[in-house]
Amino acid sequence: MKKSKTYIKLYLAYIAVLLVPIFVGIIIYTYSLSTIRDQGAAVNLGMLEMVRSEVDQKVDEIGKIAQRIALDEDVQQAAWVKEQFRRDNQMVLYRIYRSLNNITVSERLIQDVFVYFNQTDYVSSMRGNMAGSLYYSLYYDNPNFTFQEFQEYMEKNHFKDMKMIYGRDGKKTMLFTMTNYGMNPGECTATVVIAVNVQVFQELLDTMKWNEDMNILIFCDNDSWITSNGGKRFVTSLANSQLPEADYQKKELLGELCALAVRNSKISGWKYITVIPEHIFEDAAIRIRNYAILGLIACILLGCMISHHFARKHYNPIMGLLNLFHAYTKQPIKQGENELLWLKHQTEQFFMKKKDTDRILLDNQKRLKNYYLSQLLTGSFCGTAEMLSRYGISLPEGNFLVILLQPEPWELKEQQTDEIIVELEFRRFIIGNIFYELISKHYTAEMAEIGGMLAAVICAPKAAEAYDSRLCSCIEQVRDITEKKFSFRTIALVGDCCCEISGIHTSYQHARELEEYVQLLEEDMLFFEDVKNRQTRFDYFEDTEKKIINAIKVGNGILAKQYVEQVFLENISSDVSADTIRYLIFELAKTLLKSAEAAGSSRFARTLDLANFFSRKISVEEVKRSFSKAIDSICEEILKEQKKNEEDNSLSHRVEAYIREAFSDPDLNISIAAQHFDITPSYLSSVYKKQTGRSLLDYITTLRMDRAEELLQEDYTVLEVASMTGFRDSNTFIRSFKKKKGITPGQLKKTIYKKED
Repeated sequence: MKKSKTYIKLYLAYIAVLLVPIFVGIIIYTYSLSTIRDQGAAVNLGMLEMVRSEVDQKVDEIGKIAQRIALDEDVQQAAWVKEQFRRDNQMVLYRIYRSLNNITVSERLIQDVFVYFNQTDYVSSMRGNMAGSLYYSLYYDNPNFTFQEFQEYMEKNHFKDMKMIYGRDGKKTMLFTMTNYGMNPGECTATVVIAVNVQVFQELLDTMKWNEDMNILIFCDNDSWITSNGGKRFVTSLANSQLPEADYQKKELLGELCALAVRNSKISGWKYITVIPEHIFEDAAIRIRNYAILGLIACILLGCMISHHFARKHYNPIMGLLNLFHAYTKQPIKQGENELLWLKHQTEQFFMKKKDTDRILLDNQKRLKNYYLSQLLTGSFCGTAEMLSRYGISLPEGNFLVILLQPEPWELKEQQTDEIIVELEFRRFIIGNIFYELISKHYTAEMAEIGGMLAAVICAPKAAEAYDSRLCSCIEQVRDITEKKFSFRTIALVGDCCCEISGIHTSYQHARELEEYVQLLEEDMLFFEDVKNRQTRFDYFEDTEKKIINAIKVGNGILAKQYVEQVFLENISSDVSADTIRYLIFELAKTLLKSAEAAGSSRFARTLDLANFFSRKISVEEVKRSFSKAIDSICEEILKEQKKNEEDNSLSHRVEAYIREAFSDPDLNISIAAQHFDITPSYLSSVYKKQTGRSLLDYITTLRMDRAEELLQEDYTVLEVASMTGFRDSNTFIRSFKKKKGITPGQLKKTIYKKED
């Protein structure tokens, strides 16, 4: 009894499901039959609007080009030339030729662009500059369009006029013309012509047709026309008739009833017409009706048979499930209880128990997976790839690299409060999910947490692909998402690509080595590939060290800091290693101690805290600030001592003021300066050297070279600058300038000219 009731319910359910699409199909058929004509008309109008939009756009583009050429300054200038162009006009014609060839338009749409100059009977075109008769004979020689007609048409006044002609090659061409008017009203000095390839419009119309029997026509000015394939036969019937703009109208053409749609151009006097034979819509309606009736009958017959088959087929599995659950749960079905509801209840109980078991297994598997991945990273794993696969770790053969991901700020890593620990775990969870979703689209990847960081083990098929754009793109996307949506930045440290599973530990070590660069260089995305080949030497010459020491000795902290900054700029770059940076910092710290000792500032040497320079937790910028503070401190003490020697200082200032006034004198030297102040040259040199840290002769040379550089930038000649800066001849000036500035005066002027260009 239960079996028959269940079977009947299944059978009726299938029949009900079958009846729904049958009734829906009848409704759709009725609606389709009544609206098919409207839909056809809508398609036709939509296609016609597309034709009008496409063609109007091209015509408008041609009009703008013609207008721009007509207003061109060179065309205006050439239009005023009378009788013939002289040699001094050739450059204007050449510029017009270049300008025409620089027009960015479709090469197939525009065959040529030329300007006909009426007063000289001369043509300048994309194909060259030549006489009007020669240009006509080369491209437009045709019995239906004589040279006289060509001249008369060119000499008329035009404003975006269009004329359909046949060229010398027999192809249909449309001339788009615009007159360039002179100063006198009505005076036509030149005519701009754009030769348009009509074949392009014909091809466009053919591509717009949605049925081979339909036709698209364009009626241009002066009853000229353009049609798609097959539409030429309708031209005679429509050319002389009135064609008002209309959406859908019926007209008998050549003994056949057709549906017409007409649209007027928005920018010209053209008309766009579609002609569709009426039988296209009738045939479609008849086919739909026949197919609908046949389909309805077939659906009813097949539906009954299929419903019977599936109802009987699906009932047996239900009985099998009932017996299976009854044996498993030992709970009989109550009298009159619905078998399907009983199965649903038992299934829910079963899957709830399974879900709890699976969750426990999944948590354990994640822990084991993270444990073995950590062993791989630290190099303590001694098993095989098969052993890893048991715990869900899929690392096929190939090349491996490790990426360490860590949320910023970096300082949070050192703190251990509960709130910060939870925050870091949440941020790592976000980074891990986003990065795994992105990277798994391109590579096989495994994720693990180790050392408070998130480690991604990437398997790449080839070493060359380890640092390809896809990997960089994934990292950049993670950084962009976390910064914009979660308000924290992500640090990414990418190890080198290594072979075999054992190379995972090597790549992990490489990535860990990059940690010190995060604070030192204030970078948060580093590749070991970029770091491993960084130079291990730096350029810190004895001469530079002496300059720093001398600047500090005289208390010139600004100059000393400039020298130190220059040392950093010359050595600290993306190509230098972290150890090299610290060696350089050590050498600069030694220079500070030497400077303090040379200046007699023993207190500074005792109070200098070297830990501020070598801590791994500070960046290069912070080290620079520490050097700046140290230099300011020692210079402050030195300047106190310098106040005791104000007389000597005053002498140095007076000497420099005298030299600034007399540096253009070729006879100026140390002896002349000493004679001016009534002291010996040796005394003057020693006092100036003691107070400024440099020689007086070097000051004279530097002042002259700086002034020479300013004069060279003001467009003076080398000979004039040499005379104005105290040199008797230009050769001596050039040698001195190159020695001081590193380049010759001529090279400097060339550099200035390039910048101005």
